[in-house]
Amino acid sequence: MLKTFYAVTESGSLYEVNSKRDDNGWPIVERIGRNGRLLAKGDLGLRNGDMVGISEMGLCLFPNRTDHGRAFEMMNIAGWGGSTSRIIGLFVERGDAEACLRSAEKEPWDSRWYLKTQQTLRAIGSGHPVFVIGSLPGQLSSVV
Repeated sequence: MLKTFYAVTESGSLYEVNSKRDDNGWPIVERIGRNGRLLAKGDLGLRNGDMVGISEMGLCLFPNRTDHGRAFEMMNIAGWGGSTSRIIGLFVERGDAEACLRSAEKEPWDSRWYLKTQQTLRAIGSGHPVFVIGSLPGQLSSVV
């Protein structure tokens, strides 16, 4: 089971997303890069939620509510853990994510990192206890 993955977002951020939980019981989603450079010390990018959602719009933290199941995109998450901008690429390996962060002219769900993103989504799978894959653009929606 995948414990950590990396996401580069449209706003120029690199996040390390970890299924390990902090003292509050929240998955650790830490911003470790910004605007093409790594940060000396990361900041907790998202907080206050039990699950990490991955969707067409980006990453989000949301509560694991049994009345809604795992359909986080149907919830109003505004009062919960927040969200990122749209995803450029998802990565299992930090080095690949850093290369993406440093690259120029990135687009959401960038085709240059399609295979790495696909590999990461497959590693997460459909039954992960912390990471939940929602709607994804185009061919990525059929990956898992």
